[in-house]
Amino acid sequence: MSDHNCLARTATQFRKGVYPNAWAVADVRRLRELAEQGISPGQVAKLLRRSESAVRNKACLHGISFRRQVQKTATVEAQLEQVEASVASC
Repeated sequence: MSDHNCLARTATQFRKGVYPNAWAVADVRRLRELAEQGISPGQVAKLLRRSESAVRNKACLHGISFRRQVQKTATVEAQLEQVEASVASC
């Protein structure tokens, strides 16, 4: 069997739904939304009914990070208050 036939057959199978675990665009959007909310990869996997490794791999492919974003506004405001207090005491 030639490689061309193999690739053509694979594309046809994909179109016919032989690969039921393929990621839909909506799945990737949901993955991105959940990651932005700070939900762990394990919890996202349960919600999307996929394995945690599949979720991590797909996130990596799409540049989605599960690292929680540190809220810098609170620390910046605290530093600003400290500076204002030190200026007021001078």
